[in-house]
Amino acid sequence: MWRLVYWVFVVVGLAIIWLTIMQPRRFRQLGKNARTLGYAYVAAVLISAVLRMAGVWGT
Repeated sequence: MWRLVYWVFVVVGLAIIWLTIMQPRRFRQLGKNARTLGYAYVAAVLISAVLRMAGVWGT
C-alpha cells in the first residue's frame, strides 16, 4: 500500500517537472496552484524521508 502512495508521489512530481519543461505557458496559467502543489510534493517527500530514517514508515 505504501509503495503505491510512494509511486503516486513520484508520478505527480514527474508530471510537474514535465509541465514546467514542455509546456511553460500552461504552467504559468496554473500560477499559485501549481506552486502550492509543488511545495506540497516536496514537503511530502521530506516527511517521508524523515519517517523512513526514523524507522516508523517503510522497510
